[in-house]
Amino acid sequence: MSTSCPVKFRTTTRTLNSIPTEFILADYGTHLLLQITQVGKVGWLVKATRDKPSILDGKSTFTIVNLLGPDEEKVDLLARIVVEKVNLKPPYKSLLLGYSCSKYHPTPKEVCQVLREFGI
Repeated sequence: MSTSCPVKFRTTTRTLNSIPTEFILADYGTHLLLQITQVGKVGWLVKATRDKPSILDGKSTFTIVNLLGPDEEKVDLLARIVVEKVNLKPPYKSLLLGYSCSKYHPTPKEVCQVLREFGI
């Protein structure tokens, strides 16, 4: 019996607009947990999933659900963009995004750059 943890964790801190921003990624195989924080807290918690492609045109849609925190368009949009980038090819993964940034809001481009560095 293996004692190693099957979940792959990666962490990094980036200084974005002079603000230290921590990125924590846990890859559970079919699910990703991405925490982006400047204050060491979870903050908003948003679930983003890729739906099955349409039988009419083969295009995918995505479902965004706010689990904790008020509806916030910028956080929903970030989750939507990240889950789309993660699901360009199989294996498809759902995303749980924890977001707690109050001083500077990372752009989707900055977040996707960190994910590329993580190998996602």
